[in-house]
Formats: sequence, structure tokens, C-alpha cells
Amino acid sequence: MRKQVLHITAFTLLFIMILSVGASAATIEAAEPLTNNYIILNSASISAESGKVTVTFSITGTGTMTTIGASTIKIYTASGTLVKTYYSQYGYNLMKYSGSVTYSGTSGTKYYAVVKFYAANSSGSGTATYTTGTVTA
Repeated sequence: MRKQVLHITAFTLLFIMILSVGASAATIEAAEPLTNNYIILNSASISAESGKVTVTFSITGTGTMTTIGASTIKIYTASGTLVKTYYSQYGYNLMKYSGSVTYSGTSGTKYYAVVKFYAANSSGSGTATYTTGTVTA
């Protein structure tokens, strides 16, 4: 029954997020519900404007987490060359955490991001990884 409630909650949150995201030709949004016993929902988006690439992420834990967020956010060119890594984008003693990073890219270059999510409490920890789509800076 608890699992069913978590699934309903995850899909409800996903539906709300989809409805609240503004449409943008240069933004790609995604969410993955219930990835493990610590993460109910994780989402990431990538957008670009005038050479600037922004990666936004959100993670929801199964309860209050001692640490929750993104352990790494890696930005790559479309050909797979790593151009920037951001570390330790965390919140503490929270159930949900959101953040963003901005990279000064090269106009006309295509980029994507890989976000590694992390959530931990006194019982243990869980991770999830999400790869965004590609945008042109």
C-alpha cells in the first residue's frame, strides 16, 4: 500500500511539474519517479540562450534527508567532450532540493548534461543519474 501511495505521489508531482514548466524551444525537461528507497523523484532540464547553458535540477526524497541534491553536474559537448563539472550542490535536512548551474558556452555549440543525484539519511543513501537532451548554445 505504501508503494502504491508513493507511486501516486510521484506521478502527481510529475504531472504538476509538467504543467508548471513554461514552454521554451531551447529547454528540455525530464523526470524519473521513484528511483530507489531514498529518492521519490528527480528531474533535470537544460536550456541555452546567447551562449549560456543552464542546467536546472530538482530531487525529492522519501522523507527528510540529512543530505540531498546533486553530487555532480557534468556538461558535455554533443560529441561527448566533458567541458565542465560542478560538485556538491546539496541541501541539508530537507525533503526536496532544487538548484541550477550556468556554463558560459560557445554560441552554436550543442551541449548536454549528466546529473548524478544523491540522497541520504540515517538509514543509508541512494543515487540516481539522469542525462538530459541536447541544446544549442
